[in-house]
Amino acid sequence: MHNRKTCIYFLIVFIQIKLVDLQKKRYFLSLCFVHHKMFTLIFYSLSCPIVILGAGIGGAHSAYRLSSIFNTKICIFDRNNYVGGRTYDRDYNGNVPEAYSNTSISAQGAQRFFPGQAVIKQLADELNISYSLYKYQTSLIKARGKFFTSINQMCSTSYTNLTCTNDANGLNANAQLWKKLLDEYLRNSSNLYNFADFSSFSRAMIGDEATNFLRDSDISRTAYGNINVYSLMESMYEELNLTGPLYYPHQGMSQLAKRMMYIAVKFNHAQLYLNEEVLSINERNTDIFTIETTRYNISTKQLIAAIDPLGWQNIKGSIGRDIQSNIHFQSILPIKVVTIQCYWPRQWWEESSMFGRNIDRAWTTQNCISYLQIISQRPEQRHQNLTRTVYDDGLCVEMWSSLIARSSQDNLIEEILRGLQSIFIDVQIPRPTKVFTQIWPAAWYAQKSNSKLTNKQIMSWAVRPLKRLSKHQFSLVSDGFNIDRTGWTEGAVKSSLISLVSQFDLKFNCVENDASSGGKFCASEYI
Repeated sequence: MHNRKTCIYFLIVFIQIKLVDLQKKRYFLSLCFVHHKMFTLIFYSLSCPIVILGAGIGGAHSAYRLSSIFNTKICIFDRNNYVGGRTYDRDYNGNVPEAYSNTSISAQGAQRFFPGQAVIKQLADELNISYSLYKYQTSLIKARGKFFTSINQMCSTSYTNLTCTNDANGLNANAQLWKKLLDEYLRNSSNLYNFADFSSFSRAMIGDEATNFLRDSDISRTAYGNINVYSLMESMYEELNLTGPLYYPHQGMSQLAKRMMYIAVKFNHAQLYLNEEVLSINERNTDIFTIETTRYNISTKQLIAAIDPLGWQNIKGSIGRDIQSNIHFQSILPIKVVTIQCYWPRQWWEESSMFGRNIDRAWTTQNCISYLQIISQRPEQRHQNLTRTVYDDGLCVEMWSSLIARSSQDNLIEEILRGLQSIFIDVQIPRPTKVFTQIWPAAWYAQKSNSKLTNKQIMSWAVRPLKRLSKHQFSLVSDGFNIDRTGWTEGAVKSSLISLVSQFDLKFNCVENDASSGGKFCASEYI
């Protein structure tokens, strides 16, 4: 009797939650079976002409563009209970704001875009997303036991054998070294595959001391790990074109995905299903895909898998197996990142007499803070007393992950305070009033060190990853298949645009003044 009541209770809740779907008459309830103190619910079978798996930035963009044409024929599934994927923002109370919210947020994932990323800027303008241009003022760097407020100052003080002034083009010491490495990439690209990793390549090209200087002056540390040299330099070639101030959306980068999905669902009547993890993807005959999620068995003729590479690791079925076994997929390397946001009782960083009031970011190779951004220095967030206290993709990722996993935040906060105090040595730092943590197992992507592929080859493969299927049946969308170290949000949107041109024969105008593309981005040129 208890089990029967339990089963009936779950059925009632399920029917209430899915009332809108039932009214559309697209689903049917199959079975509630009670047997030996266990019950089994087989929920819904669903047929949808076009399925998009993933509601991150790439999936949301695909839904946004397609739903204006296909309306209710579009079904989107995501394993999370929110839209946006790694564009993830929370308010002070830990809630995820909705589309068009005016709530002040803390960005747990993507934060910004460059003015030169014209594809993203054009999309933000199209969605009426407000953003502010912010130019960083003063950086505080701690390296080799000393403090510096500029790259060149650090170079001239601690790396005396290097050129430590801006060149005729205005490039600082760090950028000049990167340019030398990029010149080798352009001049003799095949040579890069001879090196085990970036550090060995850098030491061979510019020497040990210059390589150490690059590492100490670089915010991202993953470059100095076990990743493919050619892939990294391919990304860096795009990154060097992205300089200057940055745009920060007022309600976070997640508004891109949220607003696109809101329009797709609210106005274009696409169907969105959250909390639906993809378990398997199979073929039935030659023109039907069958997809199993947490609560649905889905059949479709056209499939966009907007799932990042790490998200494929547990997907079973013939499609899942064939994607995972492909050399292009196996070359991709997920980069783990930890971000930690702290709210503070006061803006203590302004109390420094040694470094002044204008410090808005700091980084160090000498403790696990790694990279700090003082969010409250930006005028529109001045009221928040907020810092992104840790951004780490280097040696300390597992240490932070271990502290985050503990039942209490006490040890985590102590480590944060120790690290900050060693940087801001003349300030008494209070305990934070609130701490938000985020572990991203794959915040961005590179290639494994022994890969022989280029980033562009992986992107071309993703457009039609299984040659036995027609180009109109199936494509992969993600920044993980369009590797872009500086702006993976841009990488995801461009991946979606290329997929839509190939799979659905959509037409898009070329985007002018797109710096990372070298001047102009035309999705059709990548097919």
